[in-house]
Amino acid sequence: MKILFVIHDYWPEHRAGVENHTHDLAFELAKKHELYIFTKAKSKEERQRITYKEDGINIIKVFDSREKLIPQETYKNDYFNNEFKKVIDEVKPDIIHIQHLINFSLDFISIVKGKNIPLFLTLHDMWFKCPYIRGYKHDKNCNFKNKNILHDCEDCMRLMQPRDKSFKYRLKSLAYKTYVVFRRLPIIKPISDAFIRFLRNFDLLKKKSIAGDLEKHIDPKEISVRNNLFKEYYNMADVIISPSNYLKNEATNFGINFKKIQYIEHGIKLNDNAIKIHKGEKVNFGFISHITKDKGFYLLLNEFKSLSDKNKDVALKIYGSYDEKDNKIREALSEVSKISSIEYGGIYKPTDIAKIMNKIDVVVVPSLWNEIYGLVVDEAHTFGKPVIISNRGGMPERVKNNVDGLIFNPDKTGDLERAMSYFSNDPENINKFQRRIKPPKSIKEYSSQIENLYLKKLS
Repeated sequence: MKILFVIHDYWPEHRAGVENHTHDLAFELAKKHELYIFTKAKSKEERQRITYKEDGINIIKVFDSREKLIPQETYKNDYFNNEFKKVIDEVKPDIIHIQHLINFSLDFISIVKGKNIPLFLTLHDMWFKCPYIRGYKHDKNCNFKNKNILHDCEDCMRLMQPRDKSFKYRLKSLAYKTYVVFRRLPIIKPISDAFIRFLRNFDLLKKKSIAGDLEKHIDPKEISVRNNLFKEYYNMADVIISPSNYLKNEATNFGINFKKIQYIEHGIKLNDNAIKIHKGEKVNFGFISHITKDKGFYLLLNEFKSLSDKNKDVALKIYGSYDEKDNKIREALSEVSKISSIEYGGIYKPTDIAKIMNKIDVVVVPSLWNEIYGLVVDEAHTFGKPVIISNRGGMPERVKNNVDGLIFNPDKTGDLERAMSYFSNDPENINKFQRRIKPPKSIKEYSSQIENLYLKKLS
């Protein structure tokens, strides 16, 4: 069987959750089938396409020279459409499985259906209804059932527009941001209105006014067009795979046909090493993730510092990449380097996980956004590590509270500290939890489930 995977980014340039999951699944399927991956990578050179083989997988990579994209360019691109058509004609796949299309082209779906090839689609996040993928802005999770959500989407899509670097534009941008802040505070709405009137009167030349430029917005109809397009295209897929019931419900509520969605939790490479029983008094907590605010990084720092003030036999080890342009994160990591009980271990590769887990007793996943799945939980469990997770999104599906991990409420101050104290006050609890941990599903079992779906569709 010839199988063609489609994913927006891939190794070695990108090694995040979706990319790692796609590689592991492709690697397993390639043992029995002819596996291809169609992907892209950034390049300042002229657009081109290369093909090579790695780990038994045929990788077809197109290069993308684009910089900042307008919202429509994140899901529409004629160049990629043409390249994709050529690849299908060359490979002649029996099955096409789309993992992610952000910054690629949604038209791939209609192209596949036009060629009458069975199409599978895996949901990894909420991109189908959120241009920013996570549905988390202004320090809160977006309520997509709220009728005012289009106003929030409008602000987000505006932020996605490419920025003019001129002084004049920066002045306008600052003024607009001020206006948005005022607009969000009903108590001082009159100040907001007066501010816009001032800008309008200030433009004495009556040319293209600053105020007019600021008030120009993404038409809510455009957002509806985007959403309707995603509904139409996603519903063209023959089978849609969701790794969590939470995401399945979100997709169904959005308008994707629930009869096409199958809940199949991800599989993972299992660890053959024996579980190391915790010894001694010191408890090492670990954070293993891309470092951002919505991943609960600051929350963890604050609650751990409070814990360490009361208990000196604790340590926090942080591993992960971060946006180097994020000054707050950079400064925070610089500050924690001065604290003896906190250590930043830097960026890690998938092959480093075993080494990292051997230094950690309890893994903490304090996400503030509605995390879809949480592969790090499975990684922790495969190494016999208890976890502490937030009650967000699909995360509670990964843990049995008070059995193999603890679930806390990030909205409740001190609740994360309470969960960490459970292990630090009595380290024997770590061993109790370890003995109750069941290995997660293996990638071999998962690939077998996916393969059976392919065969069923082809029969």
